[in-house]
Amino acid sequence: MNKNKNQKRKVALSQKKALTTLQFQAEWGLKQLNGRESILQQQLSNELTLIEQLDLTQDLLAIQKFTIHVQQHVHAHPLSGQGDFTKSLVAITLGIVPIESISPDATFLPWSELAQKKMLSLYYPEEARNAVVAWAAQNGYQTSTYLGTPIVKFKHIYLVIKRGQ
Repeated sequence: MNKNKNQKRKVALSQKKALTTLQFQAEWGLKQLNGRESILQQQLSNELTLIEQLDLTQDLLAIQKFTIHVQQHVHAHPLSGQGDFTKSLVAITLGIVPIESISPDATFLPWSELAQKKMLSLYYPEEARNAVVAWAAQNGYQTSTYLGTPIVKFKHIYLVIKRGQ
């Protein structure tokens, strides 16, 4: 009984730490993009709350880590303006998709809609996509294919790696 209690406590602390990390990084990323408008800050806060409720916190941090490692090792960056992550303010502020600045009148999809898709797309340049997938497979990420398109599996999200122009 005591062992289960300790295990539940560790899980709860891990989730709290992940949420704090996600909140800090998203708020810092918003400041870096000069998104100091209260409208954007309120949207970010609402999106973070919904992400926590849907238990996607650790997946988003893992996807952010994935894109950073791909940039470092494969020297490939996701294409801006393409894919499902361009519809999320949190994903943009985390740097999952590159963007130069955010306008206060930009509209974003709620994560409840994005989470229903389960398979979210991220576009890489055509010449780098296969190297990204090969790197993911070699570095412990669970990879698979869906209709011939490579997928990287996370806890709740399947990241579809697509070719872009």
